[in-house]
Amino acid sequence: MVKRLFMACLAALALSAQAAPVSFVDALFEATAVATTDGVPGFDMQSGPPSELPVLAEADSIGLTTDIALAGAIGGPGLLSTSADVSGASGIASAVATARFTGSFATTGLLSLSIDFAPVTFADGAGSAATSLFVSLVSGGVTLFQDYVTGPWTFEYTQAAGATSLLDLTLSSEATVGFPTAGVGNAVTSGLVSFAVSPVPLPATWLLFLGGLGPIAAAVRVRRAAQAPAG
Repeated sequence: MVKRLFMACLAALALSAQAAPVSFVDALFEATAVATTDGVPGFDMQSGPPSELPVLAEADSIGLTTDIALAGAIGGPGLLSTSADVSGASGIASAVATARFTGSFATTGLLSLSIDFAPVTFADGAGSAATSLFVSLVSGGVTLFQDYVTGPWTFEYTQAAGATSLLDLTLSSEATVGFPTAGVGNAVTSGLVSFAVSPVPLPATWLLFLGGLGPIAAAVRVRRAAQAPAG
């Protein structure tokens, strides 16, 4: 019986640990795409609000011969995405895509910022490419983190009552052919980021109590076994 109660306690504890993400205030998404060759350059920039979410920016440039550059960026609730793709043989082709999010929240207590970041990059010949994610987190005017992250990342901290946090994420993808090395080449890179800030709930008192029943019952069984007369 005690074992069943203990297992039920663990299940309830796992369910209680699932907290809804906090809501951001003054959230802003920006998407920018730039594509250049020796032909007509392409440029697009969108932000929301006021634009409807998700925001999408796209740009392309077709060279006078064979050069091509494409760039795209998307920003929406909990998600950023960028891509840059170039192919060239006769000159310089470049594509840059940037997706940025800024938002604040005043939720107090122990908080967890979770980021899932998956960059993909390929280049050959005179091509080069890279995707990066820059994260800035400020709470109560104090910078808690400000640096690049290279993959999935989690950061926990305690926010005091009355304090406000500001989260700033910048995802960038850049691909280039023909610079700094001239020649034929291809390059493509992309990045996908999902993010959320969630409270880290503390277990309720009754869960802590039930959680202690298992070790207590085990101790009682050991003591009874030691006191039992030998057969």
